Amino acid sequence: MQNNLASRITAQCNFDQLDIAFLEAMNDIGRYGFELYGPLPQRREDHRRPERTTSTEIAKHACTHFGDYLSGKSHDALETLDHQLAAVAFNAMMEFRFLRAARAEKSEKHARLNDICPYCGPTCFKGAAHNVRKEDGAFYIDPAKR
Repeated sequence: MQNNLASRITAQCNFDQLDIAFLEAMNDIGRYGFELYGPLPQRREDHRRPERTTSTEIAKHACTHFGDYLSGKSHDALETLDHQLAAVAFNAMMEFRFLRAARAEKSEKHARLNDICPYCGPTCFKGAAHNVRKEDGAFYIDPAKR
C-alpha cells in the first residue's frame, strides 16, 4: 500500500545577498500589519479594502514611508528608521505577490485555451483579454481587442 501523505523536504537555499536583519525588520512590518488587518491575502480582490491594493496605492504608500525615511522620521509604530525602510520593501513585496497571483490566474485562463496564443505566442498571459477563442480547432481573434 502506498503512503499518500505529504512530506516536508528540507532544501538548502542560498540567500547570501540578503540581509537577515532587514528581512527581520520586514517581518516586523508584516506582523504589525497582521495585528491590525489580519493575514495578507494572495490576491488584490481578496483584501478587505481592495482599493488600497492597486499598484498606484501601494506605490504611494511605499513612497510615503521612503519620504519619511529620507526626512529622518522613524516608523510611527515600530519607531526606527530601519522599519521605515522595511515598510518600503514590504509594500514592494505586496505588489510582487499580487502581480504573481494575477499572472498565475491569467496563465490558468490561457491554459484553458489548450494551445499557444496565436497573437502573442507561448508567453502570452492575456488570454481572454485578446478575445481569443478556439472553435473547431481554429483560433479566432477580435482585432479590436489586441
